[in-house]
Amino acid sequence: PELSDGFGYTYHHSPDLVFWNERFYLAWKSNPKDEDIPPGHIVFSTSRDGVDWGFPKLLFPTVPARGGRPTEWGARSYFRVANDGRLLAVAGFRDEEVVAFGVREIPAEGELGPIYWIFHVPERATREHDPLFPLYTESEDPGFVEACRETLRDRLFLEQAYDYGQLLELDARMPWHRQLNPEQKFGFGKAFSFCRRPDGAILAVAKLAWTTLSFDGGETWTRPVQPETLNVSRSKIWAQRTSDGLYALVYDPIKPGDSPRWPLVIVTGEDGVLYRDMRTVHEEVPRRRYIGLHKNMGPQYVRGIWPPNGPPPGDDLRLVYSVNKEDIWISRVPVPVQVRAQGNVDDDFEAAEGEGPARSWNVYSPLWAPVRVVPVPGEKNTALRLQDADPYDWARVTRVFEGRTKARIGFRVMADPVEGSHLETEVVGPGGVPALRIVLAPDGGVAFHRKTELVEVGRYRASRWVGVEIEADAATQRFSLSIDGREVLSNERLAHAVSPLE
Repeated sequence: PELSDGFGYTYHHSPDLVFWNERFYLAWKSNPKDEDIPPGHIVFSTSRDGVDWGFPKLLFPTVPARGGRPTEWGARSYFRVANDGRLLAVAGFRDEEVVAFGVREIPAEGELGPIYWIFHVPERATREHDPLFPLYTESEDPGFVEACRETLRDRLFLEQAYDYGQLLELDARMPWHRQLNPEQKFGFGKAFSFCRRPDGAILAVAKLAWTTLSFDGGETWTRPVQPETLNVSRSKIWAQRTSDGLYALVYDPIKPGDSPRWPLVIVTGEDGVLYRDMRTVHEEVPRRRYIGLHKNMGPQYVRGIWPPNGPPPGDDLRLVYSVNKEDIWISRVPVPVQVRAQGNVDDDFEAAEGEGPARSWNVYSPLWAPVRVVPVPGEKNTALRLQDADPYDWARVTRVFEGRTKARIGFRVMADPVEGSHLETEVVGPGGVPALRIVLAPDGGVAFHRKTELVEVGRYRASRWVGVEIEADAATQRFSLSIDGREVLSNERLAHAVSPLE
C-alpha cells in the first residue's frame, strides 16, 4: 500500500483530469478488488508538470452501508471550475433510494472543504431523508452555494458526471428516447463527451458510438445514430477540439462484446464529422496483476480536459485513462498530432523540458519504470534515462523515422544492468513487426536474436558509453552491426521480412 494508494486497493478506474491554479488534479474511483463492489471511495493526486505526481489522497471517503444496503460513489467526471474560479469536486452517489451528488471545494492551499449533498431530484432534498451530509444550501459561503447552483444548471457537466440521462429529463428533451429498446437505452446516454463543431453544433459522443447533435446549446438533441465506421465497445470515447483548431476522437477500436480494450488510438479531422489517420496513443498491455470482477484488459475509459476545466499549459492534448482497471495513466499527445515522420533523424536531448519527456519520442513510462531526460553525471549534456523496477511492466521509448528500404542507425547507450535484466533495441517495420533485435545482457554480452536463439557477438562495459551502429536493408533482408566502431556482425538475415523500415 505504501507504494501505491495507501489503502492496498487493487481496482482503480474511471479517472478525470483538470488543470487549475497552475496544477493538474487527477481523480479516480477505487475499490478493494472488484468493480462497483463496496466499499469504495474516490482518491486524487496532483502534479505541477503532469509527469511527476503526488501520493494519492482521499477525496470522497467510503460511506457506511445504511439499512443493510451497500452504498457506492461513482462518476464519469469529478471536477468543475465554477464561474468565480473556485474548484469543485463532485461525485455521484447512489443506493436503492437516493440519487445525489456529493460536492466539496478543493482549495488552492489547505484542507478540503466539507462534503455537502446536491440532490438533483428536488423532492429528495431533505435532511430527514439523508442526514449523512448537509445540503449545499446550508453552507455559510454564498459563493460556494452559487457554484453548486451553477452545477445543477450545467447540463453538459451533469450528463458527463453521471449516467442514464434520466437526471436530465431525457424524455422531455429527446422524445425519441421512449422509442429505444432496453439495450439501446442502456448504451445511450452513458459517458458522454462534448465538443463544438465549426457550424456551432454541439457534438455529443457516448458509449457504443451513440452520437447526437444539439443546435440550440444543449436544450434539444437530434435522434442518436451509431456511425458504422466507428467501431467501439462499451469503453468511453473522448471527443475534443485541439489547440490547432482540428478535432480528435480517442477510443479503443474494437467491436461491442470484445473484452480486451486495446489499443487506445486517436483519429483527427478538420470539421468534427470526418476523421482519418488512426495512430496509437497507448499500445502496451501488461499482465493483470490482481484478480477482480469485470476487470477488462487494456487502456480504457479515456477522458481529456473538458475545456471549462482548463486549458493546461502549452498546446498538447492531455488524456487520462486506466489500464486493466488497475493503473491510472496520463498521456501527453503533441499537437498538431504527428501522423507521419519526415526526413533524417539527428536527435539529442539538450532541448528537453527539464527532466520531462523527450519531444519526437514516444515515451512509455510506468510509475515503477520511469523514463526521464536527466543530466549525465560528470558531463555537461543530458540523456534519456530508462529505469525499471516493475515485475509486470517495462520502460520503453520509440523513435519513429521516415519509412525507407535502407536505414543506417547510430546511437550511444550506457547500461548499468542488474541480474535478470536486458536492454533490448529493435528496428521495426509497419505495425511494429521487428526486423531485428539487439540485446545488451546483464553479464556484459552484446547479442542478437536469430530465430529463437540469442547469439552473443561482442562485449560491452557497464556504466560506460557504448557506440552502436546498425545498417539494415529491407530489400536484401540483411543487416550488419558495429560496436564502438568495430563490426561484429555482417550480412546477417533479418528476423522478419518487413518493408519499409521505420
